[in-house]
Amino acid sequence: MTFKVWNDNFSVNNPTMDADHQKMTELIGHLHELVTLQQNQSLISLLLNELVQHAESHFCREEQFLREIDSSDLEIQSIQHELYLEKVRECRAYIERGEYSKARQIVPFLNNWFLYHVETVDMKYKQ
Repeated sequence: MTFKVWNDNFSVNNPTMDADHQKMTELIGHLHELVTLQQNQSLISLLLNELVQHAESHFCREEQFLREIDSSDLEIQSIQHELYLEKVRECRAYIERGEYSKARQIVPFLNNWFLYHVETVDMKYKQ
C-alpha cells in the first residue's frame, strides 16, 4: 500500500501545527514499514508509544489553539482526536499480543484518517 506523505498542500499556515502534522505522517509511515516487515515487537511498541505521545501533545496544542480563536469546531475536534487515539492504542494492543495482521489493517486507517482530518477539519482554521 502506498501511503500519502506530507506536502505543502496539507499546510494550515501555522508552523507549529504544520510541524506536528508532518511528524505525525512520518511516524505513521515508519510504523507501516515496521509492521509490514513484522519487526521486533519492542521496537514497534516504542514507536507506537511515541506516536501516542506525539498525538496527545499535538491534539492538546490544537485544542488550545481552537479555544484561543473561539472555534465552534472544538467539541467535534476533541471527539475525533480521542477516537484516533483509541485506534492507535488498539494497534498497540494487537502488536503486544503479536497479532501483526490485525495491526496491519489499522495502520492504513491511521494514515488515511489523519490526512483526511487535516485536509477537511484542520483546514478550517487555516489563516
